[in-house]
Amino acid sequence: MTTTYQQRKESRIDYLRSKASKFSTMSDDALESSRAISNLIPFGQPILVGHHSEGRHRRDLQRIDDRMRKCCELADKAKYYERRAKAAESNTSISSDDPEAVKLLTEKLKSLETNHQLMKDANKCMRKGDRDGLRKLGFSEINIEELFRPDFAGRKGFADFRLTNNLAEIKRIKGRIKQLRDNANREPFTFTSKYFTVETDQEANRIRLFFDGKPSPEIRHTLKRNGFRWSRHNLAWQRMNNRNGENAVQWVNDEIARMEGIQ
Repeated sequence: MTTTYQQRKESRIDYLRSKASKFSTMSDDALESSRAISNLIPFGQPILVGHHSEGRHRRDLQRIDDRMRKCCELADKAKYYERRAKAAESNTSISSDDPEAVKLLTEKLKSLETNHQLMKDANKCMRKGDRDGLRKLGFSEINIEELFRPDFAGRKGFADFRLTNNLAEIKRIKGRIKQLRDNANREPFTFTSKYFTVETDQEANRIRLFFDGKPSPEIRHTLKRNGFRWSRHNLAWQRMNNRNGENAVQWVNDEIARMEGIQ
């Protein structure tokens, strides 16, 4: 059964939150273990040098210290995964995995182009001192006053860098739309290798490599270096299904062949 982009995103968030919960629980357990050992030592009891309890006392203090360090390390890991989960949850960027990506990017492009034209028209009015023209463009009195207020460099209206940056973003979005449309129209990728099996998932936008057993550390390093990551859900090494991904399959195959030739 195939999964949608939103389902994969929610699955990722659930995974990160489960990791955060796991490390938080382990941190609490380490803290409780440290306290349990500490409670066995009378409060303020010094190490009785030469006494038969000296060795046990020192070992207990070391165990307390070790568990407290472990507690802090695990707590930091829990916070790390919780931050990643929150970032994934609040991420509103348009992913190429989303089947609606072209539609969403087209809408974003239209908004950028409309905003660009608005800034250009506003600057024309600014050069003429035409406040009525700015009102007709939809600017409020507060907005108009803000436009006429010079910035730190003495500039009024929309600064050139804002239009330049907006144009750069328009160009980038157009490039993404073209790439996604090219990907959708190209022939399905096929590749035969004696080292692994290749599978493409158009809906998930992934190229997957399946190995017989766990690859060697050297092969795993090659896979990661070429953008492949292990998917526990699919039991495969995968990356984005695009031209670079197709090239990466060839590079991985050639590198494995080279390693075999050395042996």
